[in-house]
Amino acid sequence: MTVREVLDTAAARIETQFANQPEVGVSLRITIAFTYLGLGENTAAQQQAELAFETGQRELGEEHPTTLAAAHSLARAYHALGNATEAERLGRSTLEAQRRVLGEDHPQTLTSMNDLGLFLQGGGKWSEAEQLFRQVLEDQRRVNANEHPDTLATMNNLASTLRWQGKLVEAEQLYRDTLGHFRNTLGEEHPKILVLLQNLAGLLKASGKLPEAESIARQCLDLSVDVLGDSHPHTLNVVNTLGYILKAQGRLAEAMPLYRRVLEQRLALLGDMHPDTLTAMNNFASVLRAQGELEEAEEWFRKAFGGFNQVQPGSRLVRIIQGNYGDSLRDLGRFDEAEAHLLESYSGLLTLFGQNHARTQKVLDFLVQLYDSWGKPDAANKYRSILSGPDQSNPTD
Repeated sequence: MTVREVLDTAAARIETQFANQPEVGVSLRITIAFTYLGLGENTAAQQQAELAFETGQRELGEEHPTTLAAAHSLARAYHALGNATEAERLGRSTLEAQRRVLGEDHPQTLTSMNDLGLFLQGGGKWSEAEQLFRQVLEDQRRVNANEHPDTLATMNNLASTLRWQGKLVEAEQLYRDTLGHFRNTLGEEHPKILVLLQNLAGLLKASGKLPEAESIARQCLDLSVDVLGDSHPHTLNVVNTLGYILKAQGRLAEAMPLYRRVLEQRLALLGDMHPDTLTAMNNFASVLRAQGELEEAEEWFRKAFGGFNQVQPGSRLVRIIQGNYGDSLRDLGRFDEAEAHLLESYSGLLTLFGQNHARTQKVLDFLVQLYDSWGKPDAANKYRSILSGPDQSNPTD
């Protein structure tokens, strides 16, 4: 019997076995929901979290600590399913209630603060996420030891937020510090070590340290396959990171099967509208384009952009992929369409990241290339004059 089958059986028995013990039943559903999340079974996790939350509200009261724990588990499930809006909404309301009921320094309150930062990341609210992570980290260091797992998890999350804002030097040091602490406390093969190794590999790639990035990514992939299995979401994330690194080195023939594997498995596991699947479509399209397969690349870019525009309208990933899609239209000579998408992408990225961020500069370069190809030198020179070249402190993937 698989772990999934054991969980399914246990979940089916809760309603009858604990009909007169609602708090026990809610607590068990929360545990099952988080176990499903650990297995990458995010839809099943949402179902259990919803049942836990509904039962808690009805039987225990809206601000009972166990009901609030159920709300937190549901917000986590929303986040895992790519529903950033609902995750943030429920995360904020749960945190406010926990502060009233449990207090600012309660472990559950601090965990909810940390997770709200993750939900803000998912919605592209990087500055707010950074502020929240710094606040949580300060509180955790005051309440817990420096090597407490919760403190280390927040350090990792802060480092990721710094990376996405282009603060690579601070992010790298924080990743390395966190990795050292985790190794001291958890050993080499703990899943949290795997997440940190993947994050560090991506950070090193963004910093141009490609040989070290590849070495760490391969080490992480071997460990992830051994510990979690071939099709676990984290394993696929590492495969994707290794593909990024190989592509950056011009090793397209090696990168292509990795991107194809990630796309096929995410389509099978998550469906075609999950943010992770849509990201895989974009990445697959980028390699097709680099190999000169322009028509097929445009098709996958279009699917990725259209999907993100539905599930995360206005987000950073919408604007990033819109820029890629617009540039692929330029490849095909569809200049009017390319212009509309590139201008909207540039405007959005300018608002999200500022003028000198690598992503904004990349779309500026796309605009220059568009107008050069289109025979519009005045427009090309307008954008060329504000193209400073990518700020190397910023991530490029």
